[in-house]
Amino acid sequence: MFGRPLRGTILPPRQALFRKNKAIYIDDGHTQLLKVEGESNYLSNYIYHDDHKSLSRWLWAQDRYMIIEAQKLLETPNQELSLSDRLRKKIVIAPFIVFFYCLILKGGIFDGWHGCYYAFQRIFAEILLSLRLIETKYFFEK
Repeated sequence: MFGRPLRGTILPPRQALFRKNKAIYIDDGHTQLLKVEGESNYLSNYIYHDDHKSLSRWLWAQDRYMIIEAQKLLETPNQELSLSDRLRKKIVIAPFIVFFYCLILKGGIFDGWHGCYYAFQRIFAEILLSLRLIETKYFFEK
């Protein structure tokens, strides 16, 4: 976050190095999952992701992402959703869980303002998702 590594984030590890002919991407909401044929292993070091988006650009991107995420959550049967996605679908509780998870369980509180900023971003994203779910489910139902 702003050039400083965090102790932990909400996102799971991602595969970064793979043979193109042994892998395919599968759409999953606003992101993609990588399905790799064959063995996988972990690197001994981290690859840091710090894209330095401005807050305005980040907000714009989150709004686009959450429209897609809301659609995924509402159209996917609960039994096919992960535990975290089932919790996100509950609307009210997800932002509180994310707050606790980012600041306490992942140690963001010990990363100072960098960790707090990241936690606030994740909480805001979950609140935005909740608003998009409410809007889609209750005001624009088909």
